[in-house]
Amino acid sequence: QALADTLKHQAQIDYLTGVLNRRGVEAEIKRELELAKIYSLSVAVFMLDLDYFKRFNDLHGHMDGDICLKRVSERLSKIVAEQRGIIGRYGGEEFIVALPGCGRDFTVRFADQLRQAVSDLKIPLKRGQPEIVTASVGYCMREASEVDDINSLISLADARLYTCKEKGRNCSAGDLPLYNAVQAVASSATG
Repeated sequence: QALADTLKHQAQIDYLTGVLNRRGVEAEIKRELELAKIYSLSVAVFMLDLDYFKRFNDLHGHMDGDICLKRVSERLSKIVAEQRGIIGRYGGEEFIVALPGCGRDFTVRFADQLRQAVSDLKIPLKRGQPEIVTASVGYCMREASEVDDINSLISLADARLYTCKEKGRNCSAGDLPLYNAVQAVASSATG
């Protein structure tokens, strides 16, 4: 049984970065979504993609690309752990993060915190040049009771990631429930 548990664990971990792989992170997000439904919480999903990473690999080589991915995953993992969230490598240079119990404002701030964390590493995009590796973050937040499955959350966050790419990268874009915006406007008008 111990060997089976070890193999199952290894099958869900990304060998390069040490965070969950796509299969593992999807399973964890599904589990968190079910718990969030029980406790009437919201769930936020963030898709983070390193900008121009193919160019980085072409300029530096894949070994340096691997080092870059490790550094980014270590930094992001620390930030996500502070919020008791889930992080995984979704594929290539793309990471996914899920946080239960986030409000609208926190979700927006956290997306930018993830984006800024990558910039703060100051990994040179090209040696001897001021450009650094940056990230784009697409995100969405929903009440768990409104979500049928994790794929809908992931699709929304992924669509917003493409919005970032269209806006020029190194930014974040989100999909948030409309009723929260109405509540925020109403509360600020009365307060």
